[in-house]
Amino acid sequence: MQNIRAFSGIEFHAQYYPELIAVIDDEGAYSYRQLFSDSRRAVTAFRENGLLATDRVAMVSDNRYEAIVLILAGLLGGPVVVPVNSRMAPEEILWVLNHAQSTFLMSDGKTMSALTEQDAALSTRLLCKIAEKTHESSFLNWLAEYPEAAIAQTYLPNRPYLQVYTSGTSGKPKGVVLTERNALGQLSSLLMCLDVGLGRGEILYEGLPVFHVGGIMVSLLALNRGVTIRFLASFNPMTLLDLVCAAKIDHVALVPAMIQACQNTDHNPDLLRKLKTIMYGASPITETLLCAAKDRYQCDFFQIYGMTETHSVITVLGADDHKRLFAKEIAAGTAGKPVPGSTVKIINAEGNEVANGEPGEIRVSSQHVMDCYWNDTTASNEAIQDGFLCTGDVAFISDDGFLYIMDRIKDLIISGGENVSSLEVENALIAHPKICDIAVVGTPDERWGECVTAVVVKSCDSLNKDEVIVYGKQRLAGFKAPKRVIFMDGIPRNTNGKILKKQLREICSNEVQA
Repeated sequence: MQNIRAFSGIEFHAQYYPELIAVIDDEGAYSYRQLFSDSRRAVTAFRENGLLATDRVAMVSDNRYEAIVLILAGLLGGPVVVPVNSRMAPEEILWVLNHAQSTFLMSDGKTMSALTEQDAALSTRLLCKIAEKTHESSFLNWLAEYPEAAIAQTYLPNRPYLQVYTSGTSGKPKGVVLTERNALGQLSSLLMCLDVGLGRGEILYEGLPVFHVGGIMVSLLALNRGVTIRFLASFNPMTLLDLVCAAKIDHVALVPAMIQACQNTDHNPDLLRKLKTIMYGASPITETLLCAAKDRYQCDFFQIYGMTETHSVITVLGADDHKRLFAKEIAAGTAGKPVPGSTVKIINAEGNEVANGEPGEIRVSSQHVMDCYWNDTTASNEAIQDGFLCTGDVAFISDDGFLYIMDRIKDLIISGGENVSSLEVENALIAHPKICDIAVVGTPDERWGECVTAVVVKSCDSLNKDEVIVYGKQRLAGFKAPKRVIFMDGIPRNTNGKILKKQLREICSNEVQA
């Protein structure tokens, strides 16, 4: 009996709409026929070079066609794909390659050279291919030498196809092992609750990196619906909005920092309103930015909250709920409601489920919760308890079922015995017209235990620390308002736009003690 698979929509479009464009990147345009063919050739190429379905193949790549070919090959029965953050230092990349026990590497020539300088034996340990179309050993040229693999009729739902490494903001990254069952559960849940277009032949700019699970998930969702994915080698607000104004992009998937970067261009407002949808996630968005983007584009919005360990999505705030939010019918700051097929509960420090409105740790059970952490049984058992993934995020659920995230457990500030959400303080202060960017952390304090400390990037030189403190007291309870203010030129973030709070706490603590 034939099973529906996580790639069935892509196969459908390759068969019935073969010339429809699947991916456009800076090098060219590729049809669904070519995408499905190249991915099947990749499966054959790996097999004929001795790589089994349990082997790990790594890619160090920006958003480009070849990355999608590799990911789809993983779903089609090829080896497990290990996407590696292309912005990491060579030493960090090599750590991931070694930890994953990779037997293959695809990267651009510059990265390959930097890696071999660090590890001269790299090319003898791995089968390495350059992802440059002008290079004699390019990945696509290599694939052309092999026939297309037959699609396996046996469905092995628990076979891993992807191993994505966490951002490692609090230690060494962990390899999250994801299966086709995870992918199919994730896609099914999103298709059931998606209330924005993403129609066949429409164009989606994929700004989320495909070395993170969010970018992979959005790409698979779009391709299974017959959407054309538009990649740019690097994010550029002017280039992106030029394409929007020229009606060459219908939808965008961005992190909030990208939305912010697009706010201050001088593009024609009427032309910007050709945009149909802004999908966003990966880090919190402020109410100020969200409302400003709504006024600028007057399009639909779709928010995703999740994590690598859940194949990306736990909850969504759909287009209809965004309209209710803008109309003040629901409170701002929500991450939405659980996707179909997911159970979310809030657990306190004693391990008990709490009532609506009470804070605790988010725990989630669903088909798309990871299989395990690679070669780390202890961490896997700590993360999944009684069938629920412990997310490490603190939140509460409102009476009408909306999830409100307060903070990461490790980022919650305890000042004078009171719990303070750094996200709440950040959202309150970012509305100040002289504040360009902000992060809030706790720093050691003899009187309070921890002191609420605001790290501020000015948009106006006249802003002083007292002004920030007074503004905080006007908008927040006294124990939540910052008592310390530190000015910096920029806030350290990872590639997803998440604030590196462990690093910030160290910087701030050192400055306080100096």
